[in-house]
Amino acid sequence: MSKPMPISVSDLLDGNYRFVIPSYQRGYRWEKKQVLDLLNDIFQFSNSNDDNDSYYLQPLVVKKRDEGIFEVLDGQQRLTTLLLILKKMFRNLRPDDREYFEDKLYSLQYDNRKELDFDNPDIRNPDGYYISVANKIISDRLSKIRGVSRDNMENALFHKPAPEVTSVQKQVKFIWYEVDDSNELESIRTFNRLNKGKISLTSSELIKAIFIMDSSVDSNYISLRWNEMERRFQDNDFWYFLSNKDAQTRIDILFDFLTRRPKDTDDDYSYRIFQKMYDYKGGKDVKGDIDWNKIWDYGNKNNNGNEWDKILEEANFSNMKAVWDKVEETFNLMQAWYGDNMHYNYMGFLVSIGDNLQEIKRYIDDAKVGKEDWSYKNTERMYRRRIKSNFKFKFKDIENLSYGDSKIKELLLLYNVETCKMKNLRFDFKSYKLEKWDIEHIDARNTSTAQTPEDRINWINHIIFVLEFETQSIDARKEQAEELKDKCEKILKISGEKKPPRVSDDDYKDLYIKVQKYFAYEGSSDGSKYEDVNLQAKDKDGIGNLTLLDYGTNRSYKDAPFPYKRHLIIEADKKCDKFIPICTRNVFLKYYSNSQNHASFIDMLRWNTQDKKDYLKNICSTLKAIFEEE
Repeated sequence: MSKPMPISVSDLLDGNYRFVIPSYQRGYRWEKKQVLDLLNDIFQFSNSNDDNDSYYLQPLVVKKRDEGIFEVLDGQQRLTTLLLILKKMFRNLRPDDREYFEDKLYSLQYDNRKELDFDNPDIRNPDGYYISVANKIISDRLSKIRGVSRDNMENALFHKPAPEVTSVQKQVKFIWYEVDDSNELESIRTFNRLNKGKISLTSSELIKAIFIMDSSVDSNYISLRWNEMERRFQDNDFWYFLSNKDAQTRIDILFDFLTRRPKDTDDDYSYRIFQKMYDYKGGKDVKGDIDWNKIWDYGNKNNNGNEWDKILEEANFSNMKAVWDKVEETFNLMQAWYGDNMHYNYMGFLVSIGDNLQEIKRYIDDAKVGKEDWSYKNTERMYRRRIKSNFKFKFKDIENLSYGDSKIKELLLLYNVETCKMKNLRFDFKSYKLEKWDIEHIDARNTSTAQTPEDRINWINHIIFVLEFETQSIDARKEQAEELKDKCEKILKISGEKKPPRVSDDDYKDLYIKVQKYFAYEGSSDGSKYEDVNLQAKDKDGIGNLTLLDYGTNRSYKDAPFPYKRHLIIEADKKCDKFIPICTRNVFLKYYSNSQNHASFIDMLRWNTQDKKDYLKNICSTLKAIFEEE
């Protein structure tokens, strides 16, 4: 490596510098704090009153490929961010300066990767997304810097000091290191030495460099295939089937799966396992499959031990090509799970409730041992057994579950997943994991919870909305509906005369009881039969009156009666603007009510005792195959 030397940013703006990011490096990944830190440092330096004429960025380590073309070994993130800053500032330069620097900004390009448009990046890939975010941050920050402050920043970045200038001319500079060797392998090793241990590189990015350094694999193929895998993991439908939360570098999940990374280990655990395999010098001519169980077991017990050569020899380890083959095989397996309806729904459910992806696979693989006639049906049976093991109650106890039970949310999720599977549909795990979910009472409980003036007024308006339809009916409820609607409107009028508008506690509680009694109508032909409102509380907390609903919709209609909730669910389903679980939609459409035997099916605006029983019956019949699996 040559001696370090300072080089100003303006020295790079002569149209003769092209920087190349090699294939073994990740793309652009700086986030808001890092972008703002660099911008603010440049701003503070260029507008300070001290005599310091230079601000040094961190080192830029390069290797010359050809005249004017340099491979970046370290400093990619800062070099890229600075280019984005220069591009934004260039647009506001004075005409003469803009003409002078036209086409003279240094350029950046990537080996084995599609050219990036730094001005209008494609946000569907990781590099483009982060560049797009950085562009917005830079634009917002620079819009607040004007006048002399802006001029000072432009001078510090764009202008070289003229020979006749005797006063301090502030300049932003890199510490420039140029690597002398021309060997590609040494370049990668230099990159690894510079970046090993830095927070900026993830475990998978270091693993990628290991594969490319190894002579047993085709580095160009690795780079292309790696990019394909990364793009696949960026698909949220695929990702949230495999994981419950986002990750900075999603492809890490592939290597954590392969190494069976324990929960309480650090982020570099998988990298250390792959590094041990790369460092292993024996067994290069060994033929046959690697015994991954030996590697997994030893890695989990003592990944810092000194017996790796012995373990890898016993594991029949050959070379990194065999390891890469296992990486591809595992990735293809994940895609196969995703593409199969049974695997997708059952694996997705187990992951959703916190089960470990690798342990699920191991559980099924262990069951296959010694069974030559293993079938797809056997795999389905093992999934059901593992699902059942997560619930500590018996099948006959399902009907006794109620609001507040710890497993009720998981059970309702399973009910939706199993319904999708039975109908050859796919549950939307992406939406389920990106939104917050509540356990919703289908028919509101007999507890008035609206406390704020806004909530109470909104609730009364919801009631009026429903009653407006019922006053147009011709059955026995019409008169009662008109009477209740008049009472609601009267309370709203009184509340509106107050400043600020509010519904008194007494008026609200009295109206709530009347509304509950009105909507407790059982659907008898003469309109005379009502449920005893005061005896319904326990029944309404039972699982036959509970469903899954997203937090926003649930909170938007506090204490509203069934017909108003039904109206909102149907409208949301029409618009397709939010995910409504299949069983939740079915409940509000009274899909489970017996159309032949019960009048409640005809009355679509009530959720009655028989509806609850029919719904509970469907829950039990749907889950029976799982809970009675031996």
